[in-house]
Amino acid sequence: MDRGLQKRVKLRSSRPFLRSLGKTFGTLAGLALAAVPHADVVGLELPFEVGDAGNWYGGGAALFGATWLFHAINAGLVRRRASQAARSVRVVPRDPEPLQRLLGRLGKSVSSDLALPDGGGIGTRLVLLQRFIRLLCDLGHSSFWLLMHRVVEATALAGIGDLMRSFVESMLEHRLLQFEGLALKLFLPIELSRLYLGASPDELKSMRLDKANSIPELRWSGHELVEVAVQRLRAVRPEGTPPARPGGRLADFFDDALTGADVRDALGELGTPRLAFGFLGALFSEHARELDDDLAAEDLAWRIPRRRFDIIHASWVDRARGLRRSLN
Repeated sequence: MDRGLQKRVKLRSSRPFLRSLGKTFGTLAGLALAAVPHADVVGLELPFEVGDAGNWYGGGAALFGATWLFHAINAGLVRRRASQAARSVRVVPRDPEPLQRLLGRLGKSVSSDLALPDGGGIGTRLVLLQRFIRLLCDLGHSSFWLLMHRVVEATALAGIGDLMRSFVESMLEHRLLQFEGLALKLFLPIELSRLYLGASPDELKSMRLDKANSIPELRWSGHELVEVAVQRLRAVRPEGTPPARPGGRLADFFDDALTGADVRDALGELGTPRLAFGFLGALFSEHARELDDDLAAEDLAWRIPRRRFDIIHASWVDRARGLRRSLN
């Protein structure tokens, strides 16, 4: 961790050193007490009477055991707290070890004041967020913003509406939406429109989306979608590979019966990158499956005919209309 940040959060502490020193001292002292009755074996002359050896054994064992018992109890409590906090965090790896090491370095007063996540409640999370913003202010930043995008692409969510809803709805808590020093920008898939269209009065009161700057749907023009598609094609083209024809236009992948204007209008009708590129992906895959494996590179059969383009485009237009119907 950066030393400047350590100084800001007052992380520097002698507690780990003192704890290690105490454990070492207690261990050595316990062993030394147990070894007193055997001092004559190594030729040591003690200035006192040894007396009953059992007392020395018992005292040494008691000190040794108390030292390690205290260490074990303290480590167990820290481990338990770190594990509980790690289980309450749902979007990062749940490894309590780093947090356990951090808690072990903090003094008891500082550690007990930490608002670590406990279960699914939002209270402690808001306290942590408030402290994080205060730390940013101390470091010279007045605010920060959070962007949520491509929710449908996450492997764990797999585009399933219920899973996406569980992931997103915690971000729609009105106390978070109105948090000072935090700006939220959420690009959500159209399937999540029922978050507020089908919400109960209590849920709407909690979300308070009427107080947020919400836009039901973002529409992209056909020209914008074509430009993004061309950039994606260039990004995946192997280095040194020439485009299908001079210019590298998206229309070069299609039969001459399809013009650039036709492709642009077709993508514009779908209106969003998700639908437009889903359509293009399905179109390319369908066409590639029917091509011969030994087809020559210069063969015109590589180019997609208009009939296949129109059929697959019509199915995606129906899908887009079905999704948008839920907004009306």
